[in-house]
Amino acid sequence: MLEVEVDSWRDSAGKLWEPNFKAPQDLPALKLTNKEWLIAEVPYLRGKNGTRAHLTLMPEEAFQPEPVILAPFDWQVQEALERSRPSPRYGHGDGEGPGR
Repeated sequence: MLEVEVDSWRDSAGKLWEPNFKAPQDLPALKLTNKEWLIAEVPYLRGKNGTRAHLTLMPEEAFQPEPVILAPFDWQVQEALERSRPSPRYGHGDGEGPGR
């Protein structure tokens, strides 16, 4: 995340800084050269120092959704275990299973 304050509400093309738009980065000291990051937040400021915009920037990858893996509920685990068990065999006459 990068936060910068710029001296205008508009970029060099005259467009208003807005969230979800890309802003160019060229900060060699931070190893950010020729990059474009998304604007996450932009409050517009007006005061005795003139009009300014405070940009919060992030790389696009920061906005990619992560997969959600839902954990099963206890009753779902119990049902799955019951379905995976072999059903008891009846009708052997002596009440004992094979090999006994």
